[in-house]
Amino acid sequence: MSGDSDNTAIWEDADVFVSFDLEADIPATIDDDFSVDWENVGLLDGEAGMTNARTEDVTDFSSWGGIAFRTGRRNFKQTVSFTAWERNDTTDRLENPGSTASEIKVPRPEEVLIAFQLVDGDKKRRMISRYKAEVVRTGDTTVTDASPEQIPFTATIFPDPDTKVIFDRQSTEELTDGS
Repeated sequence: MSGDSDNTAIWEDADVFVSFDLEADIPATIDDDFSVDWENVGLLDGEAGMTNARTEDVTDFSSWGGIAFRTGRRNFKQTVSFTAWERNDTTDRLENPGSTASEIKVPRPEEVLIAFQLVDGDKKRRMISRYKAEVVRTGDTTVTDASPEQIPFTATIFPDPDTKVIFDRQSTEELTDGS
């Protein structure tokens, strides 16, 4: 058999943390806890999971005769989608930014820091937004008598304008520098 099954993971636990303070401290290592500036979104829909998507416009340029000589890329976008099972202060603030306990206003997303944490036994992985993100409710909330309420969210992650870094990555796994 080729490959190494130790390089796989079935993430048995996951958390999403947000900070409404863009200057919040980021844990120094994977072993450090998030500070009080960070709020846990709560229970997540594990079957729906987290969808990490990247999009960009790609244009191929060809010379006379149809020979491709260059590819242009622009409008890169990084999103992560997840579904919360809980309605709590954090999910309500993400879903209804600017609203009060008695009024729901037209939502205008707040800028936040966001972190995604996955756990599989002794393996742990985090991706923490370097710069900022906007989290919006996407799709419909589902309320039934057969399952908990579901609140689907999509976070758009904006890269640091100076370094182009999207996420700071922390992991118990050995990772290469990608070069």
